[in-house]
Amino acid sequence: METQLSARERNTLLELGDRGAGGNFDQMALSKLFVLGLVEVRSGDRRLILTTEGRQVYSQMVAVRRGASRDGRSSRSQ
Repeated sequence: METQLSARERNTLLELGDRGAGGNFDQMALSKLFVLGLVEVRSGDRRLILTTEGRQVYSQMVAVRRGASRDGRSSRSQ
């Protein structure tokens, strides 16, 4: 799934996963993440959240980012 995402979409997903719903997110990237079913609006409080699949993709991206950091590469250069 991550390979289907552009750099902007990956960065938006990482930002949402790292910081939560508060933020100034790229609207075009969010649109694609909605279409892919990676984010949704929680009905109770109308907050933007990662779906179950979105959390899985986020976890994979974080694992890759941590591995890249150990290798000495930039964490967001993926």
